[in-house]
Amino acid sequence: MKKSNLFNFKGNISRNNHKLRRGFTLVDVLIGGIILGIGLCAMVGLFSHCSVLADTARELTIVMSAAQSKLEEIQSQDYNLIPGLYAQDGSIGNSFSLSQITGRGCIYIDESNPDLLEIEVVISWRRGRDGDITGEDKNLNGLLDGGEDLNNNAKLDSPAALTTFISRKL
Repeated sequence: MKKSNLFNFKGNISRNNHKLRRGFTLVDVLIGGIILGIGLCAMVGLFSHCSVLADTARELTIVMSAAQSKLEEIQSQDYNLIPGLYAQDGSIGNSFSLSQITGRGCIYIDESNPDLLEIEVVISWRRGRDGDITGEDKNLNGLLDGGEDLNNNAKLDSPAALTTFISRKL
C-alpha cells in the first residue's frame, strides 16, 4: 500500500502541501493594515481639502453675487449721474461693505470715452476658515494703501472682480 503524499515519513503533515494551508500569516495582516492605514489617511486629507474648497466656493459665490448686485444698482442710475454718484467723494461713494461676509468692494469708473463708461467692481474679503484676506485690500478699508498694490496698476485687484460697460443712450 502506497503512503499518501500528505504525510511525510514521520507521519507529520507535509509543509509543501499548499492546499491545506488556511488563513493569513502575520506578514499578510501587517501589509494589509499598512495599506488600509495609508488609504484612510489619504481619504481624511482629501475630505479636509474638499471642505476647504467648498468653503472657498461658498465665499466666492457670495462676493460675486454682491459684485453683480452693485453693478445692477449702478446700471439702474442715470448715465450722466453715475461718475458723480460713485466717485470716491460722491454721495454713494466708490466703496461698499458686504452684508453676508466680512469684506469691502471698490468701484472703478473709466470715463475716457464720453459715450461709454467702463465700470469695474472689485471685492476683497476675509476668509472664514483662516482669516486671511483674499484680494489686495489687506485692511478692508476700500482704499489703495501703501504696500497693497502688488502688481503696480494703481488699483485694488482681487479674484472677485466684474467689469461692465454702460453706454450713453442716444
